[in-house]
Amino acid sequence: MLLFVDYEVPHYDLYAGSRTNFMYLEMLAGMGLEVKFLPGDFRRVEPYSSELNKLGIETLDGEWYRENWQSWLSENGKKIEYVFFHKPGPASQFLPAVKRCTNAAIIYQCHDLHYLRLRRKAELENDEETLKESKLLEKKEDYIFANSDVLLTFSELEEELIKTKFPYKKVFTVPLFFYEELSEPDRDFSKRHDLLYVGSCSHTPNHDAITWFCEEVFPIIHEQNPEIALNVVGSDPPEDIQALQSENIRILGRVSEEELQSLYANVRMMVVPLRFGAGVKGKVIESLSNGLPLVSTTIGLEGIKGIEHLVTAQDHPEGFASDVMTLYWDHDRLRDLSRRGQEFVEDNFTVRGTSELMTSILATAKDEAA
Repeated sequence: MLLFVDYEVPHYDLYAGSRTNFMYLEMLAGMGLEVKFLPGDFRRVEPYSSELNKLGIETLDGEWYRENWQSWLSENGKKIEYVFFHKPGPASQFLPAVKRCTNAAIIYQCHDLHYLRLRRKAELENDEETLKESKLLEKKEDYIFANSDVLLTFSELEEELIKTKFPYKKVFTVPLFFYEELSEPDRDFSKRHDLLYVGSCSHTPNHDAITWFCEEVFPIIHEQNPEIALNVVGSDPPEDIQALQSENIRILGRVSEEELQSLYANVRMMVVPLRFGAGVKGKVIESLSNGLPLVSTTIGLEGIKGIEHLVTAQDHPEGFASDVMTLYWDHDRLRDLSRRGQEFVEDNFTVRGTSELMTSILATAKDEAA
């Protein structure tokens, strides 16, 4: 049995981290493992909980589990071979009881180094309180790392940071997203128009990215190319983000999967103007998988091995705007980058490759726990 723990059932159509977790849950169940999902809030949320149940995954939700989860762990401890933790909050909440009640191999999947994301935000905004918060979070993450048998990260950069602090731990870089096969898009970019940004607006790195791009970068683009528009897709746009709406800036909020796929098929480029954050950015992998070229900051590309052959990072408004405008009108280069982007995903982000890697990781975790 494998117990998969996160703070809530994956809202796979809202957040990149949830989309990742759903992909991993689907893959683990497909590998023949008996998977149980423990949401830290113990809530049953539809349609998400039922989607897991359809995969054969039992969800440990509801009031009985809220009151009796430790008893359940004690009763089932001998059956649990692996516990797959995600994110500092639920990991630190359940880890002590898991170690007390089971002999399971403990795997911690680091979606990103939370302390690093907060530290970068503090440095950008010169915020002492956020810096203090990042230091507390670093201690919590270090506790989880020290008490796990295997550590997973999506970012090669973060793998090196973790290995520096915990040289005796087994650390693997694993794919953030992975795909069975990719659909070939229409690569006639002369028929496409406008720009796209995708990211939950309530997530502070996305909030900052949207604001910075709209206030510092897009005016440069609009002055030279007034016909170009920006589409911003992301759940929960706050009032200040909604206030950016204009004739050429469309704050679309949450859209359906069909609407998002239509945008991927009809816009000309993705922009990823993140100024702080951590981990690998799902929007970058999704853009490449859809054959959509992009312009990004350094933070947006961080941790993805080989991405520098597809995208050159720009961290200043003038350089970012210049790269957008140059690429936007170069249809031949857009076609070439579209093909190469999908080839990159097919080489590095497949279900088959990730399943083979996970088989090795589970074996290593069991050996480390022995």
